[in-house]
Amino acid sequence: MAEEVKKLNKIFLIIFSLGWTLLWISLFFKHTRTLWWIGDFLLFFLLVYIFFKNKTFFISFNKFFLLLIFLFLLCLFPFAINSYYLLASFEAFLLNYFFHICIAFLLIYFVYYYEEFIFSPTFFGPILITNLAINLYHFLFVLIKCNFYLLCFITNGYVLAESSLLKGFVITSSTYLFCFIYFLFLYLRSSSKRLLFLFMALFNLFFIFWLGRRAVLLALILSFFVLFLLSNKQRLKIIGLTFLFLIVFGLIFFFTTPWGKQILIRSDNLKLLFTFKYENFAKAGSFGMRLYIWPIYINKILEDPFSGTGLGRRVQKKVLSETNKRALSLEHAHNLFLNLSLQAGIHTALVFFIIYLYTLIIAFRLWKTTKEDYIAGTLFLFLLAFFIISMFEGMEEGTRLTPFWIASGLTLGLWAKLNFPQVH
Repeated sequence: MAEEVKKLNKIFLIIFSLGWTLLWISLFFKHTRTLWWIGDFLLFFLLVYIFFKNKTFFISFNKFFLLLIFLFLLCLFPFAINSYYLLASFEAFLLNYFFHICIAFLLIYFVYYYEEFIFSPTFFGPILITNLAINLYHFLFVLIKCNFYLLCFITNGYVLAESSLLKGFVITSSTYLFCFIYFLFLYLRSSSKRLLFLFMALFNLFFIFWLGRRAVLLALILSFFVLFLLSNKQRLKIIGLTFLFLIVFGLIFFFTTPWGKQILIRSDNLKLLFTFKYENFAKAGSFGMRLYIWPIYINKILEDPFSGTGLGRRVQKKVLSETNKRALSLEHAHNLFLNLSLQAGIHTALVFFIIYLYTLIIAFRLWKTTKEDYIAGTLFLFLLAFFIISMFEGMEEGTRLTPFWIASGLTLGLWAKLNFPQVH
């Protein structure tokens, strides 16, 4: 029997490793939708098998969270099947939500039963390899396109993203955020490979600057500041303050150079924001345009708060074509909760908001209960930062949302391990 279990564990490991690797390839690389489907299906298949072998664990696990997830899927499903574009909405239901939730539960199980799972090569190996591969590829791609001219290289990281194999600087922003924080955690936690993990953390921070991810930088500044304020651990305070100053000074340096302004300000006219006139916001650039379109989409939601276009950005774009024209043709609300309200009603967005808030509170309590353990601190840091990003970008779509569910699964698995006895 022991040999049979051992053999099954190896099979589990192979299935998980393959699915996990394909998932991470799809997070970074273009033209990988098929790999995304295969990776999701492999991880879903593994979860189904584990569920039937460990029903007691899943049934007894955190009943409040299970209720929230059930309510969320119950709210989503009508908008998956009652849509002007049924196939697009049902696909969005599976890829954006259902498979992501399955990945979260799979990670909850692994973290609960295998203490060192988060630190294992099985978990971090695919993240490290795919992250390093895309970073080096895009780094060299831009360098070659610029004929090794340094100024061109510095200013064209985000410009050339669309013509490279990088999935897109907006789509990958949450993944870069996750990789930065995760490798920072491994640097703090590990006794070996520390320099490698520190290099990867800084390499991802460089990409966040280079791709001009202003919302991510703002989220990191606020999150590191909160970490510094709330932490009692001297080393965490130092780390929080170090990265806070590193990002702030990096921004100051960028804003004092013409090429830095080109990356971070681009065509924005910040003076128009300070006129505080609504009609001027549309001409003020990225943030001003958001201030202009949010009231338009909020009014649209309030017209019929419990209805929606059907799930998926493609569906939202087609059904709300007239509203989108009034909203500067930006195609969506550039806010996770507004987009979810438009697609599936305000009640669905509210349930997701409660799930998010609950997970964030659990992450904070986990951090404090474990006397500020590094993994708990970094998970709290990520969830807080991702929430801030979600206020400025539609993170509900596709792989943008994957890092949130990964972090949620890790958080709830660690919380269950700490608070509930081992279930066999």
